[in-house]
Amino acid sequence: MAKSSFSFKIVIIGEPRVGKTSLRRSFLGEKFQTNYLSTIGADFSFKQIETTDGVISSSIWDLAGQEDYENVHPQYYRGAVGAMIVYDVNENQTFDKILKWVDRYINNSGYPNAPILIIGNKTDLLTVEKEILSITQQNELLDDLKNEYPNVSSILTSRTSAKTEENVEKSFTNLIHEIIEWQKKGKLQMKGITTDKFDDLLPATYIIAFHETQGPQIIAKTPVGVKGFSDSEVSSAIKIISVIDFNDVVDYSQLTASFPWTDPIGNFTYIAFTFDNTEARGKNELYIIGFVSNREIKEVILNKRNIIDGFLHSAMNDFLQFISRKSINFVSSTIQIQDQDNELSEMLDGLRNKVFNLIQSD
Repeated sequence: MAKSSFSFKIVIIGEPRVGKTSLRRSFLGEKFQTNYLSTIGADFSFKQIETTDGVISSSIWDLAGQEDYENVHPQYYRGAVGAMIVYDVNENQTFDKILKWVDRYINNSGYPNAPILIIGNKTDLLTVEKEILSITQQNELLDDLKNEYPNVSSILTSRTSAKTEENVEKSFTNLIHEIIEWQKKGKLQMKGITTDKFDDLLPATYIIAFHETQGPQIIAKTPVGVKGFSDSEVSSAIKIISVIDFNDVVDYSQLTASFPWTDPIGNFTYIAFTFDNTEARGKNELYIIGFVSNREIKEVILNKRNIIDGFLHSAMNDFLQFISRKSINFVSSTIQIQDQDNELSEMLDGLRNKVFNLIQSD
């Protein structure tokens, strides 16, 4: 009998420097770092594990705690079916902000009754006095949350050390189990297909640039080595732009969506985002990274949408780093970049491979 498959998105939230990224890295088996850059906007990871409940495909979103990025958060919360809200057991002010983060998650995820896990991190730095106070506070908070949010399916608590990995795996596993139990009560499980027809299923990935004065331009396309673009592809680029409200993208910094592509291919799933260009007339340029998928795999794409959103966001972050590193205005030098630099095509080919491997794993 085939095992059940589950796919879901978890967000890790909380104040800056409470150890969110370290917890995520510890769960993924990555080395603990004592010095690292603060998360910019959000960071995405994907992990597939096999448990007694079935095969679990989880996308883990590490959201920045910095106040500067609060306006980005509603987009990242969307679709999350579980939250890990982290505080530092040595810093009471981070604990005092938990209610703010619970409220933000419940209001923005779209699933206000999904499970929540409250984590007190950095136990390796505890003193006896702080530990006694923190446990008491945590128990009181749990009672308050259950009274204030009676519809939440379950609210868990845990104490961890990302540095020593104490209780990290168990905490994630407990949350995953609660999400599965919640999903079994009403949410749909994945159904998918297995195939090796790479080019037929995922014909292409694109980066499309847009500027108010110049119109859309395709910057790169995979498979690697494709030279030039047909009139139909240019028309498709214009079609993409026509379904996006440029002002909405500017206001929210990014927009993830999907819409039908030219028959008989299927759908285009993409993320649109703005990049500030002070030399451009409108000061903002719109960029789109996405992939075309055959309509035969529409169901599996939809069922794994949260994970695919993460792949698209990761590609976006790579692209922004590429822009900064190269110091190039892509909108005005599209063809030259495509011909002279394979990095863009390699990045898009990597995106295409990630999506295809995800489909195969189902």
